[in-house]
Amino acid sequence: MIGINSFGNGAGEIAPLAVGHREAARLIGVSERKLHTMVRNREIVPSRLGGRRVYIFEDLRRLLEARRG
Repeated sequence: MIGINSFGNGAGEIAPLAVGHREAARLIGVSERKLHTMVRNREIVPSRLGGRRVYIFEDLRRLLEARRG
């Protein structure tokens, strides 16, 4: 998980900016295989960071919001 300190929470917790494939699948409630399918279908586009595929937390949130309707 890649993150920065949250502002205003007073606890010094880390707010995620991006997460790896396994964590992204867990966060949106799908299997890793389903997330692979979603990437292949361009439903979500991962970013590359140091050769690692990461998912921007805000993109995951937007994906869930769009599917909520």
